[in-house]
Amino acid sequence: MGPRAELDPFTPPLNLALKARSYTFLGEPENALALARSCTTVNPNLQPCFIQLAIAAKETGQEAEARSAADRVIEINPGFSISRQVQLVPFRRPEDASRFADLLRRAGFLNRSISQRKVRP
Repeated sequence: MGPRAELDPFTPPLNLALKARSYTFLGEPENALALARSCTTVNPNLQPCFIQLAIAAKETGQEAEARSAADRVIEINPGFSISRQVQLVPFRRPEDASRFADLLRRAGFLNRSISQRKVRP
């Protein structure tokens, strides 16, 4: 993903997050990570970008980046829940919804509590 695509006004940042999710499901977390990073750069307040960044970072062994991205999701949406996220994302196959929930858990969203949430100054 080059700078031209990041600045393209006809490619909304959500598309980058969706492509990142697709790469994750295809077993290409490195490509997912690159797209998710671009997505967060383009729009630092778009929750799906940070969800995908947390997942891709975790899947590629970037533990600190995964935690930071998960923290950002909670900052953006303090009411974030795995079950609600799975309901919002349309999947054709139930096993894909289950896999997405598992990816969210592995990325660190399961054990988030109010005391763990960081507040941005």
